[in-house]
Amino acid sequence: PLPSGPSMKKLLREFHRRSVWQVFSVYLAISWGVLQVVDQITESAGLPDWTPAFALVLLLLGLPVVLATAVVQRGAPSLSDFTGQDDREDPGGRSGAGSAAGVPAWTEGAPGSTPGAAGVAGTGRARWAVPGGRLLTWKNATLGGVAAFALLAVVVTGYLFMWSTGVGPVGSLVAQGVIEEGDQLVLADFTDRTGGGLAQVVTEALRVDLQESAVISLASPAQVAEALARMGAPDSAAVTPVRAREVAIRDGLKAVIHGEVGQVGSGYLLTATVVEPSRGDVLASFRANASGDDKLLDALEKLSQDIREKAGESLRRIRAGGALAQVTTSSLEALRLYASAVELTDVGQEMEAIPLLEEALRLDPEFAMAHRKLSAVLGNLGLEPDRMRAAATRAYELRDRLTDREWGLAEAYYLIRVENSPERAIEAWERVLDRYPDELTAMNNIAAAALMAGRPQQAVDVLRRQEKVDPEFSALERLNLTLALWRTGDREGARAEFRRLEEALPESRQVDEVGPLILGADRRWEEALQLLNQRLASQSGSPSVDIRARLDQAGTLGALGRVEEGRRAMELAARAALEHRQWEWYWNEVTAMRVHTAWALHHPDPGPARAALHAALAEVPLDSLKLRGLGAQQAGELMGLVGWTAEADALRGRVDASFAPEEKGRTFQRDRQRHLLFRAIGAGETDAAVDALARLEELEPCPGICPIQALRGLVLERAGSTAEAREAYAAVIETAPLYLVNYEAAYIPLAHQRLAALQAESGDVEGAAATLQALTDAYGSAEEPIASRVRAARSRVTEIEPG
Repeated sequence: PLPSGPSMKKLLREFHRRSVWQVFSVYLAISWGVLQVVDQITESAGLPDWTPAFALVLLLLGLPVVLATAVVQRGAPSLSDFTGQDDREDPGGRSGAGSAAGVPAWTEGAPGSTPGAAGVAGTGRARWAVPGGRLLTWKNATLGGVAAFALLAVVVTGYLFMWSTGVGPVGSLVAQGVIEEGDQLVLADFTDRTGGGLAQVVTEALRVDLQESAVISLASPAQVAEALARMGAPDSAAVTPVRAREVAIRDGLKAVIHGEVGQVGSGYLLTATVVEPSRGDVLASFRANASGDDKLLDALEKLSQDIREKAGESLRRIRAGGALAQVTTSSLEALRLYASAVELTDVGQEMEAIPLLEEALRLDPEFAMAHRKLSAVLGNLGLEPDRMRAAATRAYELRDRLTDREWGLAEAYYLIRVENSPERAIEAWERVLDRYPDELTAMNNIAAAALMAGRPQQAVDVLRRQEKVDPEFSALERLNLTLALWRTGDREGARAEFRRLEEALPESRQVDEVGPLILGADRRWEEALQLLNQRLASQSGSPSVDIRARLDQAGTLGALGRVEEGRRAMELAARAALEHRQWEWYWNEVTAMRVHTAWALHHPDPGPARAALHAALAEVPLDSLKLRGLGAQQAGELMGLVGWTAEADALRGRVDASFAPEEKGRTFQRDRQRHLLFRAIGAGETDAAVDALARLEELEPCPGICPIQALRGLVLERAGSTAEAREAYAAVIETAPLYLVNYEAAYIPLAHQRLAALQAESGDVEGAAATLQALTDAYGSAEEPIASRVRAARSRVTEIEPG
């Protein structure tokens, strides 16, 4: 029986006397050190996650062996310690040499014992002849420990060998030949079994982490959306496992990842499956548990790591990317809002995504990716440039919380948006491409930055490279290539690229937005109007459609000479801007179109343009605008254009004062030169206008399109540069650059008149007659005031025609 009462106290005293506690303490200390070393090796060498747990089990198994060895090697307790009986008497009434020498009777005959000589009573230093005495030695204990960790090394090495060679169930998918490095997979939307909308959060967070993989890549949302469109699925269709498999089959992708989020008590169960698309064979399955909301990100991180490891990515590479919870957010609700915002931007509803991102940042002000996404959305919409730059700056400051890929993208975005350095931004994106050669965002942004820097051929080159990497080449890439080719002067190539986009995705958002621009540039106004009408009928309700598409419609109607319909379309756009409380858009886009249209149609009379500006000030006063926003910038330009010089200078002075000296970089200088140009045009200051135009084109290389071709022609004509002025007017008439200025069509009749006048002055009577005839042919049934220009043109043709 086990000792109790006084006997237990004696046993503890004996353990203490024989240094068992000291051995126990030393063993724990050594075990802790061993586990730290194992953890470090596991992290640095990329060993399996279960390696430290395996080591802990071995150490726990070794603990009783070490304690037993300590007892045996330091001496065994006597019978009297347990029973209180004098151990010099034989329990059976006998006495002998062994008991007389102090040797417990139950050790007689034990291996290695010699009665009368086994030891001296009370010394406790000799090796006592107890059962296991020869086995439980420190040498054997040490050898056992070495053997145990040798076993650990063999097991880990065997596992890694099987994983890397594809042997057995632990073999990676790459090693088994199921997929190859760089293959694209489709991530389906997770199924929500909780009723709490967590599936969207899990899908987006998993996408973020899997994008870090050096072995696999995910098909982009745009690519998946294109495939769904080809399948006839609606724009809002969820990427179900069935649809994801069909996308993979159509695009030749190797596998699909889908999963579920389930409720388990107060916690969650995440499951994921990798399947072969054509047959639906399960290639791998994974699961992870979360005890509650605060552990969901940890479970998601484990799920992501398991998928990447099974695919064939080393754990060392996976761990180098940082924890998922660290690169997203500690707030589950913030992540939920971010995922919803990303989903909205993917379908073109960027305005609706802004409040979701704002709320996510309220919950977690250090949510780096939300800052970056907010900056990108504001930049894409042309809203609040000061806030856009602040968000880009904050994302850059928090870049250590981003994945490597996102870190590089945030850096480049900061360089181009905040420091306005396309060259350095391109270098940063190229560094991303060095590590992630298939990073489509970096390629797209390099193309956009190259266009901004006036290097359209570089944009074409990088997009052609992207086309080779991505055989499907999404709508966004095809669109960018179209714009780049147009800028190089390869108009036929640009039209061919757009036709490819139109044939593949006739109902895509990119076709809806850019189709009218290309048709307008080719002067196919009726077809452009048809596309715009279709878009307004099918997509109404979004601010970007209700305002911007309506303005494009107004510009196109004006180009067709349908002035009154165009005016009504502008009024509808203004009402939409007021209803959506989009003050910046009201001034930067709606008011700009009203004033420019009136200025162009009634030139040289500035009265109607001034009246339009008065109406805008009554509806949305300047105090409603941010001084450093696009609305205030546009208001200053319009005041200058209509000749309100003092008001324009006063507003520009307030804007300038809001910038610190260190903030007055290239973007500030560009905006200031635009102000000076429009002011000089309205004041009739030709020399100042020429100087501002030259400086502006140096700051923003875009030959022939800075700012508006017809205004550029007027400045050059007044300065006596008639040859250059004729080129500018001809460009307005013949074709236009592809960029979003929907009021330039209003300048076409004015460009006809001024070009014909310059041609006649230079002696080119036939050219002048042809230009005027073109005006009458294009606008023969136009409404006033275009009709007046047509009558004047017909009269002038009669005057200059021979005979």
